[in-house]
Amino acid sequence: MTAFHSDAPVLIYGATFAGLAMAYSLGKQSILVERSSLVGHEYVNSYRPGHGLANRPTSGIGQELYDELVRRNIVQADGAVHLPGISPVLFHFIRKHNLNIRMMTEITEVRSTEDGYEVMLYNTSGSQTVQVRNIIDTTSTCGSSHLWNPPILAKSINAILDGPPLAASIGDSGRSYEMVQGGFPSEIYFQLKVDNKDNWIVARDKLHQFWMNRPKMLRPWKLAAVADTFDIKVNQGVQVAAMGSSWLPSCAYDNFMEAFEAGISYAKQEVSPNDFIRNSK
Repeated sequence: MTAFHSDAPVLIYGATFAGLAMAYSLGKQSILVERSSLVGHEYVNSYRPGHGLANRPTSGIGQELYDELVRRNIVQADGAVHLPGISPVLFHFIRKHNLNIRMMTEITEVRSTEDGYEVMLYNTSGSQTVQVRNIIDTTSTCGSSHLWNPPILAKSINAILDGPPLAASIGDSGRSYEMVQGGFPSEIYFQLKVDNKDNWIVARDKLHQFWMNRPKMLRPWKLAAVADTFDIKVNQGVQVAAMGSSWLPSCAYDNFMEAFEAGISYAKQEVSPNDFIRNSK
């Protein structure tokens, strides 16, 4: 095991929209750790288009990212979004701004110290230990705290449908499901609410059972693809997680640009403006 003192006093967990925004704003003051090879997964890989994307972000870097998504025809003027096109833009964002990020890296243990936290990491390079002042987890389930189960307000399993465009978002009277128009006419996002305690196997079975027995009004659409991660709703804002670390869930916001702006706002509070490597205004 290799042990070293990190030059980045803040460890950000999760390459979410909020996490990427923090990593940009804090620059070399932070290290971002992501257990998978995915970015923006809380929206992109959960097939969650969100609402309110027609509203422009307020930060300079947020406007830059938003304009890039619009220029590439990923976000439409009315806020409709083509989610599969976002990931390449985010990877370009990481490379362009040289974010201090480690993908496919697990947090295996966290210990409190006098100066903050000792964090054990594991990836293809082996085990490493870093010393950081603060941990901010941006994942939907606070994956950095293995002994803490954060409160979940709602959970759904989503899918992409192929078929005629929607005139407006629709759902059943009990709101057990919702359909949202995507960026292209035949691109429809279907969101089925499941129990908060359902695991992935149970949730997928519920989705397929519902779709095989779907109401007549849903017959024009075909199931094209199922998301590979849950769409989770939790309370917005920073919460205290295990051992005093922080949890700012990126999934808590109405859309991914709001989550990005939340990450910018948190970073402004984390260090003083004079400490920023980059100016996020």
